[in-house]
Amino acid sequence: MKQLISPFKQFLTNNRTLLNKLNNKRSFLPLLGIIAAVGCTIYGSQMLTPKGSMSLKTKHNGSTHFLAAFDPAFCGIGLQPAVKFAIPIKSPLGIHKSKLTLYQQGTQKTSTATFKVDHQSWDLQVQTPLTAEDLEKICSAALNGKEAYVFEGKRYLEDFQDVLAKFAPDCQWQSTDQSLWNCGFSTLSAQTALNQIKSIRKAMVFRWSRQPYLLVRRISITNILAKALKNNRPLEALDRACRIINSSLPAELPLSLRSPSWQERACDESQLRETRITSAFLGLSFSIKEISNLRTHLEEETQVGTLSIRIPKQQLPSKDLWVSLRLKSKTDKAEHTTKSCWHPLFTWDSNFFIVAKDLGMVSSETYCLPSAPKARKLDFFPDQYITSSITSEMEFAITNGRGKRLRLPQGDYEYRIHDHQPTANTWYPDHKPSHTSVGTIRWTLRRPKAIIQKW
Repeated sequence: MKQLISPFKQFLTNNRTLLNKLNNKRSFLPLLGIIAAVGCTIYGSQMLTPKGSMSLKTKHNGSTHFLAAFDPAFCGIGLQPAVKFAIPIKSPLGIHKSKLTLYQQGTQKTSTATFKVDHQSWDLQVQTPLTAEDLEKICSAALNGKEAYVFEGKRYLEDFQDVLAKFAPDCQWQSTDQSLWNCGFSTLSAQTALNQIKSIRKAMVFRWSRQPYLLVRRISITNILAKALKNNRPLEALDRACRIINSSLPAELPLSLRSPSWQERACDESQLRETRITSAFLGLSFSIKEISNLRTHLEEETQVGTLSIRIPKQQLPSKDLWVSLRLKSKTDKAEHTTKSCWHPLFTWDSNFFIVAKDLGMVSSETYCLPSAPKARKLDFFPDQYITSSITSEMEFAITNGRGKRLRLPQGDYEYRIHDHQPTANTWYPDHKPSHTSVGTIRWTLRRPKAIIQKW
């Protein structure tokens, strides 16, 4: 408790106007909020590093920078093979407890490292930030009961920054004065986002007759979020936008807005105003990236053509049919379960990180291998996600002998056909089809015309 009160006393001593306001009853309640905020900041930063750890810092150009919290257990009888650090990380989505374990210390220039953040682990190779001589100095200070060790020079700051940059290459890393590393991002303004959405919508309306529903829906939701952040009362507008987001199907949302962490920070009314607005701008910026890249895929990879059904009548159970299409994955499954890095928006599910990577939303430089990846089982690969986002229709009713105009990316598609018996109350048949036909069609980029001729 003394650790909380003493810094606040010093804070009030340096700010006499606040001391005067303490005598004003009307100002007392707002000041309670200031006291709570100061106390939580101090207490929160202490709780992020393990008890008994040693704070490592470096001085450069008159400023002191935090590096990591060192585990003195390394300094037992003989140097241990693994050196452990705690490196608290602050991102727009909150504070993340992070543990770094380095192996192959000593004279080695590189180390095998394990990063653990938010209960997930990654393995990677990094340049060794501390030499054997550095570790001996740290251990000597730890054995003498010191709680901190300060290096001299810019090298240490750069070396730890390089380790973090390999672990999370999309972050703009900066050491803070609160024993944290800040993972920052450049974000778009609300007006810039609205201008880009207007440009994308104009191109889609004037250039394409077959509009992909999922992409159109994601553009609409992103537009609602951008307008909310430009509103004179952004929190009230953000509440309305969040109700739309929460009531939408997952497939209708951009990847960044599906993140549970983003929804918790941006849409929870109990969060601080700055927290909600900062998180919302982060989600908006990555949503714009997604729909912009999907527009490029739509322009370059899709073509309007016709799929026709011409099956002899005697082979059919019904003249009215239901067709489902699914793109055959162009890549091997192993590629989608290995490489990924940490990102506050996308590593809640490693599958979606890989989708974001394929869409150019995250860095293509991937150094990490998940130690024990936690991922939901998805029904699609990244290329199938992109395909479903930019196609006009993948499931539809059709009568034998007719054709259906579609906009699809180039590739091979698995089709499944069964009899269709629509009712007045449902879009899809409520019966279990007894007859089903499966096969493959090819969609080309020049005048595609696929025909299914046999059951």
